[in-house]
Order: sequence, then C-alpha cells, then structure tokens
Amino acid sequence: FIATAPMVLVFCADCKKWYDAYLEAGCSPRKPGVGDLMLAVTDTAIAAQNAVVAAQSFGIGSCYIGDIMENYEFHRELFDLPDWAFPIGMLCLGYYRENHLKKLRPRFEQQYIVFDEKYRHLSADEYEQMFAEQAKSFSLQNPYHADNYAQAFYARKTGAAFSKEMARSARVAMKQWDGRLLNPSLPEKK
Repeated sequence: FIATAPMVLVFCADCKKWYDAYLEAGCSPRKPGVGDLMLAVTDTAIAAQNAVVAAQSFGIGSCYIGDIMENYEFHRELFDLPDWAFPIGMLCLGYYRENHLKKLRPRFEQQYIVFDEKYRHLSADEYEQMFAEQAKSFSLQNPYHADNYAQAFYARKTGAAFSKEMARSARVAMKQWDGRLLNPSLPEKK
C-alpha cells in the first residue's frame, strides 16, 4: 500500500539546518550530538502527528511506517539526506477501504498504559488481563512455537529480518550522532 498511497511523507529529524544557520550567523557551533537528535526526533514526531490530525479532519486516513529507519544508507542516498538529518518516520495518506476500522486489533485499556504521577510496574495478573483480548485470537499453531501471545509477539518483533535490519541501521546512524564517526565534510567554523 505504500507504493499506491496517494501521498507519502517522510519526516526527518534535521539538525543540519540549525548547524548551517549557526555557521552562517558567525557562530562556532559544536557538532550535533545524541541529545540534539533526541530533541529533533521529538519535534519531528509532533509534526508528523499534527499531519495525521489534519488529514483525519478531512477524512483522510494515515499509517505510520517506522521501517524507514531500516536500510539507513539506502534511504540516506535515495533522499539525498545530509549528515545530521535522520528519517524517523514515513506517513502514508489516503482513504480507508470500507470496513477498515473493523479489522483493527483492539488497543490496550488505559489502566495498563497511562499512569498517574509515576511509572507503575504491572503484576503478572495485570499483564494477563492486558493481553486477554489479543490472547483470544492467539493459536498454539503458530510459526514461532510460542506458548502465549506475548511470546509470539516478541518473536515476531525481535526475530524478524526487518527488526534485525532496523537495529543494524540505527547503530550505523547513531555512530554519527555520538561522535564516534567524525565527518570531515562538516566545517567546525566558518
């Protein structure tokens, strides 16, 4: 559905523009670090979510594709991304098929994901209750040979090729942000 979506947006955490703006203004900026990336990722996620809300107000559906972080080198070249710009999400926009919302998996109840004032660890019983709806559709005849839904979900998320590639890509990209990869193409001073 990505290839056939009427519109696909890629949202990038971009510290390169600020770095360049500082140089243009006569500053002697330090290279962006992990903290800069974390803040840029937060801002970028907010912008993406605002696009979702705006689209929804026009009856346009959306789907986030986090896998844009996979194959970092390929996407960096494809979009001609400079150093200090990192793709954090792809957003497909279009119109839902009829009955689409009926096919969505049930979400967890708020009591398991929203906490008041401080983080609350869940008990074994609470985890069982939290996964109760998903467990209804779980079959012991599964490709992961899991004993329960959480085990199958874990195996699918961590054992899949896309998950391994995303972890590899993120490690490659993070070398730049934590200073282990010094890039001579970025000037220190103007």
